[in-house]
Amino acid sequence: MKHEVNALGKQCPIPVVMTKKVIDGAAIGDEITVLVDNETAVKNLSRLANKTGCSFVSEKLEEKKYQVKLGWGTDLLFNPANTKNQNKDIGKLKNWFNNFEILRMVTYDNARLLSLSGSRNPYPGDLGVIKEGAFADMLLINGNVLENIQLLENPDDNILLIIKDGQIYKNKL
Repeated sequence: MKHEVNALGKQCPIPVVMTKKVIDGAAIGDEITVLVDNETAVKNLSRLANKTGCSFVSEKLEEKKYQVKLGWGTDLLFNPANTKNQNKDIGKLKNWFNNFEILRMVTYDNARLLSLSGSRNPYPGDLGVIKEGAFADMLLINGNVLENIQLLENPDDNILLIIKDGQIYKNKL
């Protein structure tokens, strides 16, 4: 889901407070766009993103107008210790989105946001697509997540194969 916070004309800490409220209500994979008109707000939003674990990208649209994008959450396997919890949150998205939209949000959309992070991006090539030279995690699921997104809620049983950076991390085949 995409959220927009219009904090134009607001001085800190108001843009940060407004954004924090949206982050608190956001789900994994959500994209938050914040409009501000001063560099102090951009810097403080960067600090907020780092503190809350969000991805952060800012762009100066015109004089005194900045667009800041935050992506709440991570790709499925970014933090293996929390994978089970992240997957339960993914299943909750079913209330608002179809399975295809959910999969796109938690994979491609977050990869796209990461690719906008400039020098902070650890991957020099394309992200979130399967093609030669691109970076993508590949999962083999025991079932069809387009029909049943809840398969992701039990990764120990339902994720049979994990390939990341060309290396096999899990193989239950």
